[in-house]
Amino acid sequence: MLRRKISTTRYINFDDEDVKPSAPSGLDVASLLNNEFLSDFKIKCANGNAIPAHKVVLALSSPVFNRMLQANFKESAECEIVITDFAYEVVMEMVRFMYTGKTAEINGMAMDLLKMAEKYELTRLKSRCEEIIIRTLSVTTVIDLFTFADTYNAVQLEAAAIQFIMSYFVTVRNTSGYKSLPQRLLFKLCDVAMG
Repeated sequence: MLRRKISTTRYINFDDEDVKPSAPSGLDVASLLNNEFLSDFKIKCANGNAIPAHKVVLALSSPVFNRMLQANFKESAECEIVITDFAYEVVMEMVRFMYTGKTAEINGMAMDLLKMAEKYELTRLKSRCEEIIIRTLSVTTVIDLFTFADTYNAVQLEAAAIQFIMSYFVTVRNTSGYKSLPQRLLFKLCDVAMG
């Protein structure tokens, strides 16, 4: 259970898995998505677009934003963050999830969105992305996705990739990806195979 300080004397408790913006009765937080109304923060993207946001929604949705907005970070003082390592569409989808707890069609951006979810500690979004990526496992993609899962601490995806590799080992071991797999990941596969 996380405890977040919401004022100098009050705390709010919530389980990380259940983090979802909540508002006073009658207020629809989703209606504030990409809305200037009462916006007190900007998320600037590499393409120059800016997404209006609300500090309270960002802080309640992401432990990273929560720390950033409470401390003496530049972003807190300037009421903006510049995100240049992800495309505007990916950033917008992350923000949509923070406001609604839902995603639009993200198949084409699931890997980038998972990277963002890992960076901003959005566990539910990360899990959703993993579910989508798992559906793309094949003999030709499994090694790259296994490596990706290891890099971004995607536990569900890694487990599914290992299971896939074990199920189709005879075919997978003949791929160029398997032959160039880092030794550390080969040892991980061996550990699973040996029980």
